[in-house]
Amino acid sequence: MKPWGIVALIAAVLATLAYIALRPEGDGATDDDADRSAECLARYPVPDSAASFARRELEPYSQCGGWDVIEYTDIGNRLTDTDQPSSRLVIRIHHDEHTALWSHQDAITACYRVEFDYYGLDSGPSRVKCPPGAPALLPPGIKHGGVPDNYKDAFKAALSALPSAPNRDEVLGAVRAKLPQLPIDEHGQPWREPTLDAFVDNGGIGITADGTKGQCLEGTRLADGTVTVEVQTPSDIPEVTKTCTAEGALLSKRPLK
Repeated sequence: MKPWGIVALIAAVLATLAYIALRPEGDGATDDDADRSAECLARYPVPDSAASFARRELEPYSQCGGWDVIEYTDIGNRLTDTDQPSSRLVIRIHHDEHTALWSHQDAITACYRVEFDYYGLDSGPSRVKCPPGAPALLPPGIKHGGVPDNYKDAFKAALSALPSAPNRDEVLGAVRAKLPQLPIDEHGQPWREPTLDAFVDNGGIGITADGTKGQCLEGTRLADGTVTVEVQTPSDIPEVTKTCTAEGALLSKRPLK
Protein backbone atom coordinates (compact mmCIF):
# COMPACT_ATOMS: atom_id res chain seq x y z
CA MET A 1 0.00 0.00 0.00
CA LYS A 2 1.30 3.45 -0.90
CA PRO A 3 2.09 5.92 1.91
CA TRP A 4 -0.87 8.14 1.08
CA GLY A 5 -3.12 5.09 1.23
CA ILE A 6 -1.86 4.19 4.70
CA VAL A 7 -2.49 7.74 5.88
CA ALA A 8 -6.03 7.65 4.47
CA LEU A 9 -6.72 4.30 6.14
CA ILE A 10 -5.45 5.55 9.50
CA ALA A 11 -7.58 8.69 9.19
CA ALA A 12 -10.66 6.61 8.38
CA VAL A 13 -10.06 4.34 11.37
CA LEU A 14 -9.58 7.32 13.70
CA ALA A 15 -12.73 8.97 12.37
CA THR A 16 -14.71 5.78 12.96
CA LEU A 17 -13.37 5.43 16.50
CA ALA A 18 -14.20 9.08 17.23
CA TYR A 19 -17.73 8.59 15.92
CA ILE A 20 -18.23 5.52 18.11
CA ALA A 21 -16.84 7.31 21.16
CA LEU A 22 -18.99 10.41 20.68
CA ARG A 23 -22.21 8.75 19.56
CA PRO A 24 -24.89 8.76 22.28
CA GLU A 25 -25.69 5.49 24.04
CA GLY A 26 -28.42 3.30 22.62
CA ASP A 27 -29.07 0.14 20.66
CA GLY A 28 -31.72 -1.39 18.45
CA ALA A 29 -33.94 -2.26 21.40
CA THR A 30 -33.89 1.25 22.89
CA ASP A 31 -34.39 2.74 19.42
CA ASP A 32 -37.50 0.59 18.97
CA ASP A 33 -38.83 1.63 22.38
CA ALA A 34 -38.27 5.29 21.52
CA ASP A 35 -40.07 4.90 18.18
CA ARG A 36 -43.08 3.27 19.86
CA SER A 37 -43.18 5.95 22.52
CA ALA A 38 -43.03 8.78 19.98
CA GLU A 39 -45.82 7.26 17.88
CA CYS A 40 -47.96 6.83 20.99
CA LEU A 41 -47.34 10.40 22.16
CA ALA A 42 -48.31 11.83 18.76
CA ARG A 43 -51.62 10.03 18.43
CA TYR A 44 -54.90 11.93 18.25
CA PRO A 45 -55.93 14.03 20.10
CA VAL A 46 -52.50 15.66 19.97
CA PRO A 47 -51.52 17.17 23.35
CA ASP A 48 -51.42 20.97 23.43
CA SER A 49 -48.27 21.53 25.49
CA ALA A 50 -44.99 19.93 26.51
CA ALA A 51 -46.41 19.21 29.97
CA SER A 52 -49.36 17.40 28.35
CA PHE A 53 -46.99 15.27 26.26
CA ALA A 54 -45.03 14.46 29.43
CA ARG A 55 -48.23 13.45 31.21
CA ARG A 56 -49.19 11.16 28.35
CA GLU A 57 -45.76 9.50 28.54
CA LEU A 58 -46.09 8.89 32.27
CA GLU A 59 -49.78 8.00 32.66
CA PRO A 60 -50.02 4.20 33.09
CA TYR A 61 -53.14 3.80 30.96
CA SER A 62 -51.60 5.66 27.98
CA GLN A 63 -49.23 2.73 27.32
CA CYS A 64 -46.62 5.10 25.88
CA GLY A 65 -43.81 3.39 27.78
CA GLY A 66 -43.70 5.29 31.04
CA TRP A 67 -40.03 6.15 30.47
CA ASP A 68 -38.35 8.88 32.49
CA VAL A 69 -38.97 12.38 31.16
CA ILE A 70 -35.88 14.51 31.78
CA GLU A 71 -36.98 17.54 29.75
CA TYR A 72 -40.33 18.91 28.62
CA THR A 73 -40.18 22.35 27.02
CA ASP A 74 -42.56 24.51 24.98
CA ILE A 75 -40.47 25.88 22.10
CA GLY A 76 -43.08 27.53 19.87
CA ASN A 77 -46.70 28.51 19.35
CA ARG A 78 -48.57 25.49 18.02
CA LEU A 79 -51.55 27.59 16.88
CA THR A 80 -49.75 30.25 14.84
CA ASP A 81 -46.90 28.09 13.48
CA THR A 82 -48.68 24.81 12.93
CA ASP A 83 -45.89 23.20 10.89
CA GLN A 84 -43.09 24.22 13.27
CA PRO A 85 -42.09 22.30 16.41
CA SER A 86 -43.85 23.66 19.47
CA SER A 87 -43.04 21.07 22.16
CA ARG A 88 -39.89 19.13 22.97
CA LEU A 89 -39.46 16.07 25.17
CA VAL A 90 -36.31 14.22 26.13
CA ILE A 91 -36.99 10.74 27.46
CA ARG A 92 -34.58 8.34 29.15
CA ILE A 93 -34.92 4.64 28.43
CA HIS A 94 -33.20 2.07 30.65
CA HIS A 95 -32.86 -1.67 30.14
CA ASP A 96 -31.46 -3.80 32.94
CA GLU A 97 -28.72 -6.33 32.40
CA HIS A 98 -30.20 -9.54 31.06
CA THR A 99 -28.69 -13.01 30.83
CA ALA A 100 -30.45 -15.87 29.10
CA LEU A 101 -29.25 -19.38 28.35
CA TRP A 102 -27.20 -18.47 25.27
CA SER A 103 -27.03 -14.70 25.38
CA HIS A 104 -26.07 -11.76 27.58
CA GLN A 105 -27.10 -8.11 27.32
CA ASP A 106 -25.39 -5.40 29.37
CA ALA A 107 -27.49 -2.78 31.09
CA ILE A 108 -28.01 0.29 28.92
CA THR A 109 -29.44 3.77 29.37
CA ALA A 110 -30.26 5.88 26.33
CA CYS A 111 -31.84 9.30 25.89
CA TYR A 112 -33.95 10.53 22.98
CA ARG A 113 -35.15 13.96 21.88
CA VAL A 114 -38.60 14.17 20.28
CA GLU A 115 -40.29 17.31 18.94
CA PHE A 116 -43.96 17.80 18.13
CA ASP A 117 -46.00 20.31 16.16
CA TYR A 118 -49.73 21.02 15.88
CA TYR A 119 -50.33 17.87 13.84
CA GLY A 120 -48.20 15.43 15.87
CA LEU A 121 -44.64 14.19 15.49
CA ASP A 122 -42.33 16.80 13.93
CA SER A 123 -38.88 15.22 14.36
CA GLY A 124 -37.15 12.38 16.15
CA PRO A 125 -36.80 10.39 18.18
CA SER A 126 -33.09 11.17 17.97
CA ARG A 127 -30.42 9.83 20.29
CA VAL A 128 -28.82 12.45 22.54
CA LYS A 129 -26.29 12.26 25.34
CA CYS A 130 -27.90 11.61 28.70
CA PRO A 131 -27.05 14.46 31.08
CA PRO A 132 -25.30 12.87 34.10
CA GLY A 133 -27.57 12.77 37.13
CA ALA A 134 -30.54 14.37 35.36
CA PRO A 135 -33.63 13.88 37.54
CA ALA A 136 -36.84 12.35 36.23
CA LEU A 137 -39.36 15.19 35.97
CA LEU A 138 -43.02 14.96 36.90
CA PRO A 139 -45.41 17.43 35.27
CA PRO A 140 -48.42 18.68 37.26
CA GLY A 141 -51.06 15.98 37.48
CA ILE A 142 -48.64 13.04 37.71
CA LYS A 143 -48.07 11.74 41.21
CA HIS A 144 -44.60 10.85 42.47
CA GLY A 145 -44.14 7.08 42.69
CA GLY A 146 -41.77 5.13 44.89
CA VAL A 147 -41.55 4.12 48.52
CA PRO A 148 -40.79 6.93 51.04
CA ASP A 149 -37.68 6.33 53.14
CA ASN A 150 -39.59 6.60 56.43
CA TYR A 151 -41.65 3.52 55.53
CA LYS A 152 -38.71 1.42 56.75
CA ASP A 153 -39.18 2.52 60.37
CA ALA A 154 -42.93 1.94 60.11
CA PHE A 155 -42.37 -1.61 58.85
CA LYS A 156 -39.95 -2.36 61.70
CA ALA A 157 -42.32 -0.99 64.32
CA ALA A 158 -45.33 -2.91 62.98
CA LEU A 159 -43.48 -6.21 62.65
CA SER A 160 -42.01 -5.92 66.15
CA ALA A 161 -45.39 -5.15 67.77
CA LEU A 162 -47.51 -7.83 66.07
CA PRO A 163 -48.69 -10.81 68.13
CA SER A 164 -47.19 -14.24 67.55
CA ALA A 165 -49.87 -15.55 65.19
CA PRO A 166 -51.65 -12.70 63.36
CA ASN A 167 -53.73 -13.16 60.25
CA ARG A 168 -53.16 -11.25 57.01
CA ASP A 169 -55.75 -8.57 57.74
CA GLU A 170 -54.24 -7.91 61.17
CA VAL A 171 -50.80 -7.50 59.59
CA LEU A 172 -52.05 -5.04 56.98
CA GLY A 173 -53.99 -3.11 59.62
CA ALA A 174 -50.95 -2.86 61.90
CA VAL A 175 -48.74 -1.68 59.06
CA ARG A 176 -51.20 0.97 57.86
CA ALA A 177 -51.56 2.27 61.43
CA LYS A 178 -47.79 2.89 61.60
CA LEU A 179 -47.31 4.43 58.15
CA PRO A 180 -46.44 8.16 58.10
CA GLN A 181 -48.19 10.65 55.86
CA LEU A 182 -47.11 10.57 52.24
CA PRO A 183 -44.59 13.23 51.19
CA ILE A 184 -45.76 16.25 49.17
CA ASP A 185 -44.12 16.85 45.80
CA GLU A 186 -43.04 20.14 44.22
CA HIS A 187 -46.54 20.67 42.79
CA GLY A 188 -48.19 20.39 46.22
CA GLN A 189 -49.73 16.96 45.66
CA PRO A 190 -49.05 13.81 47.74
CA TRP A 191 -47.04 10.92 46.36
CA ARG A 192 -48.89 7.95 44.91
CA GLU A 193 -49.57 5.47 47.72
CA PRO A 194 -47.44 2.31 47.39
CA THR A 195 -49.34 -0.97 47.11
CA LEU A 196 -49.13 -3.02 50.32
CA ASP A 197 -49.05 -6.81 50.51
CA ALA A 198 -48.87 -9.22 53.47
CA PHE A 199 -48.29 -12.95 53.86
CA VAL A 200 -48.42 -15.15 56.97
CA ASP A 201 -47.17 -18.73 57.11
CA ASN A 202 -46.03 -21.03 59.96
CA GLY A 203 -45.18 -18.19 62.33
CA GLY A 204 -43.47 -16.09 59.68
CA ILE A 205 -44.68 -12.73 58.36
CA GLY A 206 -43.84 -10.99 55.09
CA ILE A 207 -44.89 -7.49 54.08
CA THR A 208 -44.06 -5.39 51.02
CA ALA A 209 -44.68 -1.89 49.69
CA ASP A 210 -44.58 -1.73 45.90
CA GLY A 211 -43.75 1.74 44.60
CA THR A 212 -43.70 0.60 40.94
CA LYS A 213 -40.75 0.68 38.51
CA GLY A 214 -38.83 -1.84 40.57
CA GLN A 215 -39.07 0.12 43.83
CA CYS A 216 -39.96 -2.39 46.51
CA LEU A 217 -39.59 -2.36 50.30
CA GLU A 218 -39.62 -5.77 51.97
CA GLY A 219 -40.16 -6.56 55.64
CA THR A 220 -40.10 -9.97 57.29
CA ARG A 221 -40.41 -11.48 60.72
CA LEU A 222 -39.34 -15.10 61.06
CA ALA A 223 -40.81 -17.54 63.56
CA ASP A 224 -37.82 -16.96 65.86
CA GLY A 225 -38.62 -13.23 66.03
CA THR A 226 -35.89 -11.99 63.66
CA VAL A 227 -37.05 -8.82 61.92
CA THR A 228 -35.53 -7.64 58.63
CA VAL A 229 -36.52 -4.61 56.57
CA GLU A 230 -34.68 -3.74 53.37
CA VAL A 231 -35.09 -2.43 49.86
CA GLN A 232 -35.34 -5.24 47.35
CA THR A 233 -32.22 -5.81 45.29
CA PRO A 234 -32.09 -7.50 41.86
CA SER A 235 -31.85 -11.27 41.88
CA ASP A 236 -28.40 -12.83 41.43
CA ILE A 237 -29.97 -15.66 39.47
CA PRO A 238 -30.19 -15.08 35.69
CA GLU A 239 -33.55 -15.58 33.99
CA VAL A 240 -35.35 -14.76 37.27
CA THR A 241 -37.55 -11.68 37.51
CA LYS A 242 -38.16 -10.87 41.16
CA THR A 243 -41.58 -9.44 41.88
CA CYS A 244 -42.66 -7.36 44.85
CA THR A 245 -44.72 -9.88 46.83
CA ALA A 246 -44.92 -10.51 50.56
CA GLU A 247 -44.76 -14.27 50.03
CA GLY A 248 -41.56 -13.93 48.03
CA ALA A 249 -40.07 -11.66 50.69
CA LEU A 250 -40.73 -14.20 53.46
CA LEU A 251 -39.54 -17.21 51.48
CA SER A 252 -36.32 -15.45 50.52
CA LYS A 253 -35.43 -14.92 54.19
CA ARG A 254 -36.17 -18.40 55.46
CA PRO A 255 -33.09 -20.58 55.85
CA LEU A 256 -32.71 -23.38 53.35
CA LYS A 257 -33.51 -26.80 54.75
